[in-house]
Amino acid sequence: MTDVPAELAELRARVSAVESRLDAEASLRAMVDADVSGISTRLGAQRRLLLALAQTQSDHSRMLTENSVLAAEHSRVLAEHSRVLADHTQRLARIEDRTQRIEDRTQRIEDRTERVDAGVQTILSVLGGKGHDGAPA
Repeated sequence: MTDVPAELAELRARVSAVESRLDAEASLRAMVDADVSGISTRLGAQRRLLLALAQTQSDHSRMLTENSVLAAEHSRVLAEHSRVLADHTQRLARIEDRTQRIEDRTQRIEDRTERVDAGVQTILSVLGGKGHDGAPA
């Protein structure tokens, strides 16, 4: 037969070893729980950071789209203004050309008027010695 007190002592020793092991494992589980909690906290912070980054990128994409639309409108307006400026430049050149021709004609008229006036003065002096204002020449 077996020795009951020896078996009981062995069982007590084994139970004591299991209890010690459970205490050690409980400490390890507590450390694991603390580590998991820290990881969860960091993952939550990273998740919020990624959501904020996604929102920022979305805002920037919207702003870029708006700026692209605005730039296209400005390009259209600039092209129209360039067309109008080119038209006005051509018109101004024609006006300057016409003004120059008018000035040339006016100068020719003034030259001819001076010659006519000199001719009249010559005729008047030949006819009676008086100028066009009635005074003697």
